[in-house]
Amino acid sequence: MGQQGEATAEIGLTGLAVMGQNLARNIASRGIPVVAHNRTQATTDAFLSGLEGDDPLTGAASLEEMVGRLARPRKVILMVKPVPRSTPYSRTCCRCWSRATS
Repeated sequence: MGQQGEATAEIGLTGLAVMGQNLARNIASRGIPVVAHNRTQATTDAFLSGLEGDDPLTGAASLEEMVGRLARPRKVILMVKPVPRSTPYSRTCCRCWSRATS
């Protein structure tokens, strides 16, 4: 729980507001390895520090790290508010997803 790892997660989830946190916990509670990420590192850290048990749920400091830790074929759940494509976060998402599919 909450440990850094190699490309072993089956699902990546970005966006750790209430729904994202609950979805990540729910998936991991069924034994499916999840790597979670949030735009703000403090939210990811707070989420990981509040976990109990030994579900296969880890955190990533960046989108690139999250994508790099996913087993192929990569599966990502986006739990983020719609943002214009011109924002830095959306450009990072697009860059990561295009690399993930190549």
